[in-house]
Amino acid sequence: MYKSKKRVYILALILGFLLCVVVLGALFWVNRDNANSLVRSTEDQQTDGRHQGVSDTDSAQPLRQDGSTVTYNLLASIIDENRSLFDQKRAILRVVAGASEQELIDIFRDAQQRSLALRPFNSMDWVQSVVLTKLITENSQRAQSLIEESDDQDAESILYFVMREWDQVHSSEAITLLSPLEHSLRIRGLRGLIDGGNYLSRTELLAIGTAIGFEEDVVTDMLDGRRLAQKQTTFLGLKAEFETLDLSDIYQLHNITQNAVSYVRAEGLDSLESVLELFDTRSTEPTSPLFGNMLDSYRSNIVEDISWDDPEEAFEYVVRLDEEIDEDLLTAVCEVWFATDPGALWNRLSGKEFAGVQDQITENIISGLSWAEPDLLLVSIDEFPSEFHDQVYLQVAQRAATSSPGEALALLAETSVWPETPVDRSRPGEFSPRNWRIKQIVDDAAQADPLLTLEWLNSDASELNDETRQQYLDDVFQAWTRSDPDSAFDMALQAPLKEGSVGLEATVVSWLSHQNVDGAIALLPRVREGKTRLEAYRDVAWQLEEQDRISEAVQLGDDLPEKDREEYLQSLAFSVGTRTPYDHLEAGIRQLPTTELKSEAARSALLTSFAGSIMSPDFTDKEVNQLKTFLRDDDKVMVEAMESFDLEGMRDKLPETLPDSDEELKDLLQDTDL
Repeated sequence: MYKSKKRVYILALILGFLLCVVVLGALFWVNRDNANSLVRSTEDQQTDGRHQGVSDTDSAQPLRQDGSTVTYNLLASIIDENRSLFDQKRAILRVVAGASEQELIDIFRDAQQRSLALRPFNSMDWVQSVVLTKLITENSQRAQSLIEESDDQDAESILYFVMREWDQVHSSEAITLLSPLEHSLRIRGLRGLIDGGNYLSRTELLAIGTAIGFEEDVVTDMLDGRRLAQKQTTFLGLKAEFETLDLSDIYQLHNITQNAVSYVRAEGLDSLESVLELFDTRSTEPTSPLFGNMLDSYRSNIVEDISWDDPEEAFEYVVRLDEEIDEDLLTAVCEVWFATDPGALWNRLSGKEFAGVQDQITENIISGLSWAEPDLLLVSIDEFPSEFHDQVYLQVAQRAATSSPGEALALLAETSVWPETPVDRSRPGEFSPRNWRIKQIVDDAAQADPLLTLEWLNSDASELNDETRQQYLDDVFQAWTRSDPDSAFDMALQAPLKEGSVGLEATVVSWLSHQNVDGAIALLPRVREGKTRLEAYRDVAWQLEEQDRISEAVQLGDDLPEKDREEYLQSLAFSVGTRTPYDHLEAGIRQLPTTELKSEAARSALLTSFAGSIMSPDFTDKEVNQLKTFLRDDDKVMVEAMESFDLEGMRDKLPETLPDSDEELKDLLQDTDL
């Protein structure tokens, strides 16, 4: 459990005091026991489909006569069977041609929900256009209703992108689909056909426009506008646009990027270098880091768009651009090449010249696809080297945690490190990106749906033992407290509590005390007795001390049994002893009610200063002497003994890393004569 900056301070203190652990054995330190997990009856678990993992998406689909299910997942599997785009398209057209009307509707709706596995030909837009083309021959009214059943904005967007990809449709079929639709949908559909480019001639487009109810002049203006937008850009024109570019105008930057892509496609790949230099020139100008990053992003976007024509050729071109490989540009190419032929990509990246960037490029591909097309990433996981599979699962889970917490948690169990690697397995001071990501996934899932997260952690599916489960339950209640402390507290009280353990309500109180200490105080009477209550009171006392409300913290201890009150006040005194600067420390010590507590606080402060750790305060001789006036005789002896130690000499005998167990610690002390 996170214990505020006091625990960080204390950790640094103890690391420093390892040099003289025998002398400092009397110092106060609290090690919290793990509480019992919150176990729910499996009979009460929900049967929501999202708890079944991320692959159970076809249960309601009809079966074909050969037993296969015609779904969007089936279309995705075709990618694994057909390496070239031509073969993929042909295979998908064959599947759609044999689908029933209901299967076509199911595929279309599924494509609206998931951008899956078909990026080389614009993913769901291309699939939906193929489906609608077939559906019109089956039931034209049903095809129109599929568009109209979405809200206005979504319907216009779907229709525009579908029509833009509709290279398989004849003029009569376009008219059949568009004619009955309302005006805004018809104009968007016609705009999509026009922006599609080369699939229909000007004459055909003019005929379609008038047939669906538009005046000829209106259609002509739309066609002329498209022609002007496609007018060939010269390098001088492109350079002039860059010279007048307002970096704060995203729309202008987007248009220049599109013009740059058109220019390179018209002039050939050799012209790409001069275009990239225009971006480089503007990126060196004194501007905010945000705009510099934006320019780098658009620069990569140009390379990505160009790469679709021939990713292998683009790859070799980027490699030749500079002596040092540009990882951003190479990543842009590799993402495209992965979508067309991952085997060829990995084969090329395995070359010795890419040894220093291969892993980073692979991680970049995973990161990019986890945002853009997580489903593609999952269905293509076997295309990645096996050592990156865990990263695929964790990246996708992190993206899904807030919107689909059940699916995100199920992905954790797919990793090779789960559940053997709890979130805090790293040594103190070490950072593990993997463990941090796992913790973040659990935190995000808990904030999105804490009950679901608790249920999963306590289920057999989580595969957790009691100790590791407790660590994650603490994380869940921490996250839940930030959004709904009352509900979190009520649920924590329902957790079974073994004798000598600490209940989860202490976690709630601790975290609530950081944001609302008075709210935390109000919950204290309901905390279960024993170690749980002592822990909760102690955390609140630390927050009161930080707010300079020491007298209130002292009075709060009156609610505890006598056997716990002494430990509670010692904890408060130790907390006071960590105060800085000196004036603040001395004022806090004087507020403590007894000579014994004042002595403990002063002793803690002095021993901390002698330890020489990064958190140690730097007292003047006068301040040290003043602190000694608060010490009782026995504490004075301990402080004077500490002053006489040769800390530098002892430090040289210690290893660079701390021992992992009590036995190793004993061996260390014997070896170093401590």
